[in-house]
Amino acid sequence: MSVVWPPALAPDSNPGWQTFAPMPFPVGVPFRMRTDLARLAPGDPLLISDAGYPAVAQAKLAHLDDDRRPLARLADGADPQWVIGALQAGLAQLSHHHPELIGFGGVPAAGGAAPPAPERASPVDGQLPAPVFELHRAGLSLDLRDGVRVGASLPCAEPVAARLQRLAPGPRLLASLSLALQEDLVLMAWPPGEPAARPAGSAAHGLLAQAMSVVFPSGWDPAAKLGQPLITIHQPVADGGPLREASLNLSRAMVEKGPFERFVWTLSADAGLARWPDAPALPDDLDPERLFFRIERQVTLGLPDWRAALFLIRVRVAPLGEVACDAPRRARLLAALESMSDATLAYKNLHRLREIVRAAWG
Repeated sequence: MSVVWPPALAPDSNPGWQTFAPMPFPVGVPFRMRTDLARLAPGDPLLISDAGYPAVAQAKLAHLDDDRRPLARLADGADPQWVIGALQAGLAQLSHHHPELIGFGGVPAAGGAAPPAPERASPVDGQLPAPVFELHRAGLSLDLRDGVRVGASLPCAEPVAARLQRLAPGPRLLASLSLALQEDLVLMAWPPGEPAARPAGSAAHGLLAQAMSVVFPSGWDPAAKLGQPLITIHQPVADGGPLREASLNLSRAMVEKGPFERFVWTLSADAGLARWPDAPALPDDLDPERLFFRIERQVTLGLPDWRAALFLIRVRVAPLGEVACDAPRRARLLAALESMSDATLAYKNLHRLREIVRAAWG
């Protein structure tokens, strides 16, 4: 059972991982905290694999043995066998949509086969996760039994297989899947016995975060969100009342409809993908040419047979001057910043950065 990057490629092939995907510019005026989900357009990818993969893989590997901020964790009380089965169902869908990236063992990559039944969700050999998946288009060859063989593009040589085997089966499968993707991921599910059809306006608080692999947060602590319902996860969001009120409807849509795509953007003073709550204060010498544009591409993949959804978060960071590369874009960005409430500016830590942009481009 192995994860292999990349497969044998034809001489005339042009694998996408050799380049970076285009950077979106999802800036709307006026700025509003959106409560709706945009259905992913036909043909648009669920996953995006590009030249950023080696750096992402290296960052994720650094968390594999981190007790404080582990790569994979399950909520207290989460059933590990249920988590394994739900993740396998997600893998089956991902391999169906992206046969060029992921081949799911025992399921034809493009065959649309049904996800494994719960009774078939136990790890093989009592040690390794049952799915066999292969990620193409990146610079690493990884065998979960024998270790890792590393190319020059990824300067890390840890015995990944041995490290994975120290994890319990549920976290092991979650960590293995996370290492294969550039996205962070969260497995959300209805609480046991929670009626998804409860009328709108009831006391239901939506899906619970049952398992997650998040190493690139945007100013929040993943450990504090694990096991929490959607309404609580959105509690700190500034001007997020409508978002919290929509928790039940959002939860239903995430499970039963989609896939959906959503973008969240902000500015930062560094190019780091991870923004932990204890990040250092902003430096004194800032100007727009040293600021960065940061987005999260959030994709929701429904798993209705499991009353769950897989939430994928792809973080992208680029120099602000390269993204706001012309007068119309700069004007739109500045107008969006000017339209933000004080609460939103404080939540995103943008008060000072807005003043810097205003002084340079206003």
